Amino acid sequence: MSRRMRIYYYAVLGAMGGLIGWQLSNILGLSFSSLIYLSDLIVGALIGLSIGLMIGIAEGLLTRNPVHALRAGFFGGALGFVAGAVGLPLAEFAFQVSGGGAAARAVELDAHLAGPLDARHGAVDDVTHGAEHQGGERH
Repeated sequence: MSRRMRIYYYAVLGAMGGLIGWQLSNILGLSFSSLIYLSDLIVGALIGLSIGLMIGIAEGLLTRNPVHALRAGFFGGALGFVAGAVGLPLAEFAFQVSGGGAAARAVELDAHLAGPLDARHGAVDDVTHGAEHQGGERH
């Protein structure tokens, strides 16, 4: 099998693993703890496990060897578990340090989106209620 096809299969199955992990975390509850970093550690480990497991299984499927699929799935899942448990809390820390907390998002939403949303609302309002408006003025 060509290198491009291997990369393709790894990407597709890794993305499927990410979706599976995301849905599992939604089913189990995204917030496992009131401590955000502990919750991120658990969610990151769960999503990383799913991604690593799927990529490992892809390796076994490509070689058409079920024993290799299980071994690679276990190894990939373990690596993904550790990488997700470390990576998501670090990403959360970087997000918080960069000012991406809830208060910063609210200010950003107000400053950047309120104007365009109001403008779009006005345009939609003009189209849907055009007969009520005369000369561009709203009554």
